[in-house]
Amino acid sequence: MNRSRTLLGLAGLAVLATSLTTGCATKGFVRREVDTLRQAEAQESSRLDRNIGEVRNSSDQAMQRAQIAYEAASEARDIALGKMGLDEVGQFTAQFGFDKDELDESAQMALDQAAALALERPGALIDIYGFADQTGDARYNLELGRRRADAVLRYLADKAPGNLGRFAAVSYGESKPVGDNGSSQGRAQNRRVMVSVLERSSSTAKPSASEQQQQQPSVTS
Repeated sequence: MNRSRTLLGLAGLAVLATSLTTGCATKGFVRREVDTLRQAEAQESSRLDRNIGEVRNSSDQAMQRAQIAYEAASEARDIALGKMGLDEVGQFTAQFGFDKDELDESAQMALDQAAALALERPGALIDIYGFADQTGDARYNLELGRRRADAVLRYLADKAPGNLGRFAAVSYGESKPVGDNGSSQGRAQNRRVMVSVLERSSSTAKPSASEQQQQQPSVTS
């Protein structure tokens, strides 16, 4: 009897040891998998940060287009963009909270429309302009506008993946207000990011291969 109990006890210890070993191994595996996923996520975030930096640093042409956008009336602006060989096919605005650069639900809804248009038109240019109200220091507001523009760029790049080279993000800070900075309602209107979707004008667009064949003169004998 004692011998049977001893054998049963030894068997129980063996099962317990096996269970503990398996549990430790399982936990170790899960930990390694989580670490791997975290490293991959960090690498992807770092890659996107670098790409966004490149987009922001190559935004001279976007600034030129932005100057047209905000220094000309709507009709004159269309004419000026036309001279650049561009047509604006969509314009969207995302609003932000005071001193915030996070996208709330209403901002995401507006940007979802911009992303849908960007997906429909893979050759379009996506210009992103960040703004702030005049509360606080002008230099800080310029940086705040940049952070807001970057937040929109991240969102659109995720929703409409592809060539990041067609995106351009610039900040105007507290300049170019659309509302009265003397009122809370006006300041709220100025805390925004505008997204302009531009396509090459049909008159300047490069014809497709089939169109080029149709344009070639026929040869008769």
